[in-house]
Amino acid sequence: MSELRNIVISIIGFTKGRASKVVFYKRNKRWSCYIFELQCDNSIDVEIKQSLEDIKKYDPKAIIVDSVDLIKPDSDGFVWIDEIVDNILFLYSKGQANISEFLEKYAEKNSNIEQQNVMTTQEIVKIMEKQLKKLANWEISETSNGTSISAEMLEIAKFLIEVKKQGLGCE
Repeated sequence: MSELRNIVISIIGFTKGRASKVVFYKRNKRWSCYIFELQCDNSIDVEIKQSLEDIKKYDPKAIIVDSVDLIKPDSDGFVWIDEIVDNILFLYSKGQANISEFLEKYAEKNSNIEQQNVMTTQEIVKIMEKQLKKLANWEISETSNGTSISAEMLEIAKFLIEVKKQGLGCE
């Protein structure tokens, strides 16, 4: 228990003011922690996901908590270390805030983000097709980047052909 207490004391300063996630797990009967942050789009970086998967292999009972929830000072601004340790032990023993649940939840989020990226690709293709039509009909007197109209038409056409080759969900 003193080992876990020392870990909690060491992470309090590190996570203060940050929206971090903290993983508590046992490896060879010793407590460890892993601190990470989500990406701006609320997804997990590939390397972090792999680290979490590795931790799950070592300890399927590992827990993940928000640093903000973990370290809540009382009304006087004092943090009760023993209370935090007790909360971690409680979550760990009851299987709450489990790493498996976290990975499943964020696997869904990452999947939804990938779907949004396909939609974005489709939107880009529509814009490029519209631009290509304008160029072909000579509706634009000059291009925005200073290239000739025929050169820009060629680049757009190459882009559209490549997107269709890769089958990025476009017609």
